[in-house]
Amino acid sequence: MLSITLPLEKEQSSAETIRNLNRSQVLEVFRKTHTISYVDLVEKVTLSRATVASIVNEMLEIGLLQKIGQAASTGGRRPTLLGYHPEAKMAVGVTMFDNEIKAVLTDMEGTPIKLLERPWDGLRFEDLISKMIDAVQDLCASVDPQRLLGVGTGLPGVVDVDHGTIVEYVTARRRIDTPIEVRRVMEEALRLPVIVANRSRTAALGELQVGVGRGMKNLVYLSIGHGIVAGVVLGGDLYFGTNFSSGEIGHNSVAPDGPLCGCGNRGCLEMFASDNAIVARAIEKAREAPHSLLRQEFNNNLMLLTTDIIFECARQEDPTALEIMNETGMYIGIALSGALNILNPQMVVLGGPIGCKAGRLLLDPMIREVGRHALPMSLSCVQIVSGSENTETATIGAAVLALKNTSIERIFLYPKT
Repeated sequence: MLSITLPLEKEQSSAETIRNLNRSQVLEVFRKTHTISYVDLVEKVTLSRATVASIVNEMLEIGLLQKIGQAASTGGRRPTLLGYHPEAKMAVGVTMFDNEIKAVLTDMEGTPIKLLERPWDGLRFEDLISKMIDAVQDLCASVDPQRLLGVGTGLPGVVDVDHGTIVEYVTARRRIDTPIEVRRVMEEALRLPVIVANRSRTAALGELQVGVGRGMKNLVYLSIGHGIVAGVVLGGDLYFGTNFSSGEIGHNSVAPDGPLCGCGNRGCLEMFASDNAIVARAIEKAREAPHSLLRQEFNNNLMLLTTDIIFECARQEDPTALEIMNETGMYIGIALSGALNILNPQMVVLGGPIGCKAGRLLLDPMIREVGRHALPMSLSCVQIVSGSENTETATIGAAVLALKNTSIERIFLYPKT
């Protein structure tokens, strides 16, 4: 269940602050119960009847509540039964992948209502922002703008969440090192609050909302693809770190004498377990294994190898492919062990395009290696699982992030007449 607790959008008087705290208290009851009589509502909150009545009237006015009948009588008049209507307010999530943009409309609880998918060529970043704006506008074309709370955006790369800028952007075909003001451009076009975050972070929230992490409070989502990044959820909220660089597990050294990484460190996890690193190691090993299925797939043209082919050969128990997967899982397990000892999460989700597709091929050797390095106390309470293969999980997580950054004051805005 979502908890919208982040700071309000403007400086408030003491009376406004108290009013919003009262609204939050009443709203939270409806989020937990969904249906409750007015009499029972008054008993569940620490507010006067007059205050509760005023807030209930507000919620009825903006559509967050509906009168759905009367509860059973306990003597005297039957009390009015009130039902929570989370679709009265909505949020949008939008994310990009190598050749695709996805946008989702959710209700106030992060439940998906409508999904839109759009192709894009994966090249010009300026085109990406334009296409994301178009996708959000088309998705929300039939929605009253007064019902929209905000937009969450999930992108690859290093993101300054405070300023809504992409500091460094990397995909399979493009790299940008000049900061780009994504939030400013999107807010000017959409006239809605926008929050921008790394896609692995939004995927972590998505797993909590609709994926394998439902019911968890503390979770690490390990995204493995062109790069390796972790989304960390603590107490149900994303942990970004002091300057938004938490979760850069791909640049933990797992082999001190290993190859030089672009970050300047040696033996980083990305040098062994990212998409390109797995393929490069497979080519090297297959050259020394003339009977490997990896060579037979393309008549010895190893430059055509992909991770999908490596996974398939491993599932057919090709020794070379299995060796690659076991080594990759080992390196991931070494890096992950430190995170388990430091964060003590309830769940680790192996995700991203590599993590989800590989499944047990990576999960099993990774778990074995974690068992060798992590503390027994940390291991005793953690589940290590594969993530959801549906890429819309990250998109839903982006909408959830927008909801978590929505002030109670914005939720209670009255529609303009």
